[in-house]
Amino acid sequence: MLNALLKQLENGGVQSVSLLASRLGVSEPMLAGMLDNLERMGYIEKLVPGCDNGRCSNCYMKAGCNNNQPFIWKITAKGLNCTLLHERFPAC
Repeated sequence: MLNALLKQLENGGVQSVSLLASRLGVSEPMLAGMLDNLERMGYIEKLVPGCDNGRCSNCYMKAGCNNNQPFIWKITAKGLNCTLLHERFPAC
């Protein structure tokens, strides 16, 4: 399941927690735990964009953001290597 989440993050784009959870067939709290585990293992890192209320109208991410402490998950080199390895050797 963590590999499926990494693959979703690798695809990029603006995705809400509810959309990701729906795509993976898990609850939002379960997804939050999965994201925390991937971050702890070094496969992803959380980036905080530093938004404020005065700049939202011009932000390209406003469609997927509710300005409630928005963040971005970035897949790390370790995470990319994991997804590539899983594609080549699905049994891993």
